[in-house]
Amino acid sequence: MGTREAGVLRYLVSNSGYLVSKDEILNSVWRGRIVCENTVSVALSNLRKLLRRVDPDCRCLVTVARAGYIFYPYRSGFIIEGSYDRKNR
Repeated sequence: MGTREAGVLRYLVSNSGYLVSKDEILNSVWRGRIVCENTVSVALSNLRKLLRRVDPDCRCLVTVARAGYIFYPYRSGFIIEGSYDRKNR
């Protein structure tokens, strides 16, 4: 897993169960850097490939058309430990 994919996963975990937009992910992980339009999509695609090793259907990462993404770790049996929650971002 690359640094950016790890950053995207960290952001999704800290916002588990909440809808997050591409812009939110971009601002959090790339922090104002100028990147290609599909940068977030590529990182999410790479992340899905990794998640499919545990969950072939990748049910934990849901795309909401034209809105963003929702990460549901429990759908794949993932257990999140620590203080990753929306209010501690």
